[in-house]
Amino acid sequence: MYVLMYDLNDQPYTKQLNIKTAHLNLSFLICNIFFLFCHVLSKLIQKVYFISLLNILQTNVVFFFFCFFTDINECDSGPCKNGATCVDAVRLYICLCADGWFGTQCENNIDECYSNPCQNGQCNDLINGYTCTCDSSWTGSLCDTASCKSGWTYHDYSCYKIFNIMRNNPQAQVDCTLEAAHLVDVSSLSEMNFLQSLYYSSNLGGNTDFWISTNDQQYEGVYKLSDNTEATYFNWDPNGQPDQQYPEDDCVHVWINTNFKWNDVRCDYNYWFCCEYEI
Repeated sequence: MYVLMYDLNDQPYTKQLNIKTAHLNLSFLICNIFFLFCHVLSKLIQKVYFISLLNILQTNVVFFFFCFFTDINECDSGPCKNGATCVDAVRLYICLCADGWFGTQCENNIDECYSNPCQNGQCNDLINGYTCTCDSSWTGSLCDTASCKSGWTYHDYSCYKIFNIMRNNPQAQVDCTLEAAHLVDVSSLSEMNFLQSLYYSSNLGGNTDFWISTNDQQYEGVYKLSDNTEATYFNWDPNGQPDQQYPEDDCVHVWINTNFKWNDVRCDYNYWFCCEYEI
């Protein structure tokens, strides 16, 4: 590095400073302005010892401004991690993080599972992404699609299947239990409409009534569901049902010939049956 200086006879000369650098900046301009100021001041004062003092000051100031303003590349040490891009600035650096990372040096992995994206399953955090391990009966990238067992049909968080096997009511309950299910609990008009649609779409090869769970086996006239809670929805045939023609008319089946209305009958009669399990 060379700078302009003046000797005791007021003659200009250049002086090389032993500073190892590949790139200098605004400091040179500031230094030379300071040297000019020192030269003018020395002309005014005309003191030899003062001129020498100013030359010493000029040299020291060069080092001061060089150390303060020279653009050292702080990125040479590789401070940014995990594939980040380092941007050099004056006396500092900035890390531009790759996707999935954050922090001053991009040292922290962003937790993509923080927002709980998996609706019915467990979230597994990855670098710049996640995967969902779905609970049973759920599929999809977010575990948001219900998946019933083969041959079963989904409706409103339950899976249904109508079995075209003739069973009395207790036998039908056992068969549903073997399927990890129970006799269907019909609790709304929308569910009843769904069962009617399911019956016709299942191509069961017949026109046979089927059992549902509603029954009054414990107390006459008090109808319960499969979990022993009291039933609140009914779809009785308007022509006199439930008639309780016999004291043993404690079980309920769906009467196909009356547009899927209900009828109470003896529990030992044989019908098809519908099973349900909740998701």
